[in-house]
Amino acid sequence: MSEREAWICMLTRAAWENTQHRVGTQMLNVPRGAFYCTQRDMAQTFGWKSHHRVQGFWSRLTDAEMIEVRSAPRKKCLVIIRNYEMYQSQYRQEQQPTETHLKVIKTDPPAAQSSDMERRERLLVAMGLNPMGRTPSGRTFGTVNDMFEASKWSADLGLSLDEQLAVIGEITAHRARAGEPPPTSFKFYTQPMARYAALKNGPKLEPDAKGTATNATGRPKIRAKAKNGI
Repeated sequence: MSEREAWICMLTRAAWENTQHRVGTQMLNVPRGAFYCTQRDMAQTFGWKSHHRVQGFWSRLTDAEMIEVRSAPRKKCLVIIRNYEMYQSQYRQEQQPTETHLKVIKTDPPAAQSSDMERRERLLVAMGLNPMGRTPSGRTFGTVNDMFEASKWSADLGLSLDEQLAVIGEITAHRARAGEPPPTSFKFYTQPMARYAALKNGPKLEPDAKGTATNATGRPKIRAKAKNGI
């Protein structure tokens, strides 16, 4: 299976409530959103030939602040899905979200477990990055902090995902033509998003008698210059 399918498989394997897991003669606590396994077990589950691929996959997820892996007895690992609640649509409906996650999850309606991952991947691809968010230099994009910043584009600015992708795509094309490297964080896009939202929510432009686009005050439309192509 693909890495995206493997991620969804991990989400479905995680405990949906606190429980216990037997390792040898020990009963170990398993917190909600976590599970015990070995890398070889997961390689077999994913249909991958080597546990080294699992190790690399987990390493990228750890760098992206999506999981935490702890050592356990008998070569097992405790895999903890970070922000597990964010991926659980049922949890959103039945439980009151914590303050930490409130701004992240309030922007989108309940959806399938993969919806947040799909949104993250679409944003990363629009930025000219691979869906895992890894740059050639080894930097990771799409971390929890990045996705919190992206949530503001919906919650505070009222932009849909398609509008966000359009803004990012224009910036990406502009920087590619200029030979500029990718930005260092999602915060780079917040100011262009705010400019787009201001134009979107501003007074409607209509042509005057001379055919010049004017706003509600009768003044001609002026397109402000922007460094980022927006």
